[in-house]
Amino acid sequence: VDCESKLSRDYFDVGGASGEDGVEGSDGKGMVCGGKRLDEFAVPSVELEEAMSTLEEFVEAVTTMETEGDLLRSATALLDGKWDMLFDEPDKARASAEEKFLDCAKRVEARCNEMSARLPYKSLSEAREALAKSKEQLAMA
Repeated sequence: VDCESKLSRDYFDVGGASGEDGVEGSDGKGMVCGGKRLDEFAVPSVELEEAMSTLEEFVEAVTTMETEGDLLRSATALLDGKWDMLFDEPDKARASAEEKFLDCAKRVEARCNEMSARLPYKSLSEAREALAKSKEQLAMA
């Protein structure tokens, strides 16, 4: 199961062969929005809107990857009660599949942590709050 490379390719070519992070608005060193927080941009401004768009896409990608990691952790449970019908050696098959899915989930989690470290915020929730606050400021401007 090589889900890590597929997920990283699908979400901003993180760690891709290009050597670039693939995130528009990145400083090329991996920091989203050049490492600037949204409150550092003028309101209203084209730069703020571009930074918000970049940050929103990045947060959405990390969130999607986290969801995929959760699905991988629970993948073997989806076959509960069916292992005997599908495999000659159900315990062995389940153990093997569980090990592969958990390994992949750990790699996805590590990638999420790596990507989250590229945010100019301490956490995804803080980035979401900054996006919401900036949207409110733009609506009032």
